[in-house]
Amino acid sequence: ADGVTRRELEDASNGEFKILTAASGFEAGIQIYSMVPDCVVVDCSVCVVDAVKVAESMRAILLLDCPIIAFSDAESAPQECTKPPFKAVVQKRDNMSNLAEMIRNLYRNSKSHRG
Repeated sequence: ADGVTRRELEDASNGEFKILTAASGFEAGIQIYSMVPDCVVVDCSVCVVDAVKVAESMRAILLLDCPIIAFSDAESAPQECTKPPFKAVVQKRDNMSNLAEMIRNLYRNSKSHRG
């Protein structure tokens, strides 16, 4: 996420989330080894194929049902972002509070399935 999006999400989360950002899929992969995330948001605006590869790699690394959300600036989400490994799609034009609420709901749901 860019700086503005990150600040908006931090504001919308009311301090509930610790937000880490990565400039690349490689950097995100490194971060996952040092801190297992409760939710991952992948920006699909640059290259959908790369975003899908990043999400698939994260799923393989995590081996848990950590929700992965596709974040897209397209009018309608690319088809690749509407199926696994993604749990949901959020449009960038949506209010960040919508993304924050989706993260809360997906996290609660995945946490209840983990036991």
